[in-house]
Amino acid sequence: MPDAEYLFSKIDPITADFVYIRLLGDRKATEEKTTVWNQVVEDRTAGMTSWVDVSQMVQRRGIPQYVYFNNHYEGFAVASVERFRRLCAARGIETPLNVQSPVVIEHTLFDISPN
Repeated sequence: MPDAEYLFSKIDPITADFVYIRLLGDRKATEEKTTVWNQVVEDRTAGMTSWVDVSQMVQRRGIPQYVYFNNHYEGFAVASVERFRRLCAARGIETPLNVQSPVVIEHTLFDISPN
């Protein structure tokens, strides 16, 4: 998959009223290094920084965003989240915890049309 900067330079990949970023790692490669998920085994700060750039662009557009990590990204998802939050804070990007999902009222097939 192309990196975030390349993707955003070619098209606008935002097609909804929110952005969902899911940072996954190479499961096989990570599990060759560890099977205990309590420490970073591969520092991926450089790659993460490009996603911080994306988050900054998204925040400037006023679009809510949700960023997730799994343990295979660096070996310890909790540390990855904290590193991402520190990188964002250094640029003034807000990363609040305990975010409430907005209430979305969408019509369904079962709604009775007034027409």
